[in-house]
Amino acid sequence: MNLSFINDIVDFFSNNIAIDLGTANTPIYIKGKGIKLCEPTYIAIDRQEEKILAIGYEAKHMEGRVPPHIDIIRPLKEGVICDFEATTEMLSLILRRLDRKNSLIGPKVIIGLPSRSSPVEEKAVIEALSQSGAREVYTLEQPLAAAIGSGLHVLDPTGNMIIDIGGGTTQIAVISMGGSIVNEKLKVAGDRLTEKIIDFMRQQYNIAIGNNTAEEIKIFLGSAYPHPDEMSMRVKGSDVITGLPKTVKIQEGEIREILSETLREMLDIIKIGIEKTPPDLMSDIQEHGIVLTGGSSLLKGIDKLIEETTGLTVRIPRDPISTVAIGLGELFLNYELFRQVMKEKKQIRYQI
Repeated sequence: MNLSFINDIVDFFSNNIAIDLGTANTPIYIKGKGIKLCEPTYIAIDRQEEKILAIGYEAKHMEGRVPPHIDIIRPLKEGVICDFEATTEMLSLILRRLDRKNSLIGPKVIIGLPSRSSPVEEKAVIEALSQSGAREVYTLEQPLAAAIGSGLHVLDPTGNMIIDIGGGTTQIAVISMGGSIVNEKLKVAGDRLTEKIIDFMRQQYNIAIGNNTAEEIKIFLGSAYPHPDEMSMRVKGSDVITGLPKTVKIQEGEIREILSETLREMLDIIKIGIEKTPPDLMSDIQEHGIVLTGGSSLLKGIDKLIEETTGLTVRIPRDPISTVAIGLGELFLNYELFRQVMKEKKQIRYQI
């Protein structure tokens, strides 16, 4: 019997799922349905009862609000799985929710990984998905997936530069003819900006705040470039000396100043990526500009800061958080694109 025909039948009765397993967020795409889930990469586990209490937004909201026997875990750090068990449990729950109607046949999964991931890191992700019920697992570098999800023609002999700034990593890639010509990664991104805000509030105002409050500050006041309509906000926390409730008012300008050092680190790795780009591809990038994706691309003015530093135009897609998952999902719809970008990169585990 034709094995290809059998695979087609299996695919028809199962969901094909694309996952961008990010340090901060995990967007998920289902073939034929688009983005069906995009939640923070968090999991809450009750160690006494040995059960999962929540994942995503629900688990993140519990952070700093639970008794000691409940762990709020971020299973990835700087783009790398640091808690394999929690990652497996989280992925398993996600797959059960998304693939509930077709539980007898595991889904085919394509997952985006940071560029230059080690074989050990890649194997850990494949194992996690295989144990979570995936029938087949393929991996692809996140910048290449982001380029596809941003609408770039990655198979053309034309240079395209993509900068993906997520929670744990800043990744720069120059892509041409279905592969990465330049690939640079820095384990500094949105999480470091959040940490800087927590440290600043403690040192400057003697106020302790949690991670969620720091992220609210980053979203509301965080900026990379000055602008005329700067804002302020009141922040509630605990006095670091007395432990009593305390409220302070902070300004956008002071937050931008304390973020500037981390932003300079990101700009330095972008410059390195540009310096390593072959001249012919650089001329293409000068013509078409840079595509900026990832959750941290939403920081106000970061596109203008990159433009000023590099002299290149910067474009941010409509949904920069989901571009990797959208690009991975596109591979389900375009077999020739799938074949070209995978080549020798594909990693498969069968669970039939």
